[in-house]
Amino acid sequence: MKIYEVAHSDFTNEVTSIHSGQVDSRLSLIYDNETVGYVDYTIYEGMPSINMIEVFDKGKKYGSRLIKKLQSMYPNQELEWGVTTEEGESLRKSMKYKKLDTEYVDDFNRLEYISNLIRELTTKSEEIWGHDSLSDEDKKHIREISERLNELHDEKYDLESLLYDKKAHKYIIDYRN
Repeated sequence: MKIYEVAHSDFTNEVTSIHSGQVDSRLSLIYDNETVGYVDYTIYEGMPSINMIEVFDKGKKYGSRLIKKLQSMYPNQELEWGVTTEEGESLRKSMKYKKLDTEYVDDFNRLEYISNLIRELTTKSEEIWGHDSLSDEDKKHIREISERLNELHDEKYDLESLLYDKKAHKYIIDYRN
């Protein structure tokens, strides 16, 4: 009877520096008491950003394990990948993601609705202006459309200002699989 020794793996996380409101850290994967890879990352304003991933034995899914562990440490935050190498981009694309609505999803839906309504009303106004002559009813209708378009453009501007650097959805790595 053969006895197999089961390898043990673990993670270590250490802060490497703190400056200007950001915390730089290194998450390492330890396998049989040897570091087999690490991810350097930054937390700034509560948001995790990946700086660099290094694994010492390719093809063993160490990079995936590191990224999943990092995501599990920040389960409600989208990881910022920044600029990636070819290998990093392959890793990013290989991950399974969950699409979650942000607190702004209703505002984005409203913005889309308003944009479509503006297009429809503009088309309707252009059709009326295309008549050979405008009746009093046409003129009244154009005034109503113009007033509504002004209101919609104001609301659209306010929403665009609110949503300037926001997202309707965030993509969280499914770290449980």
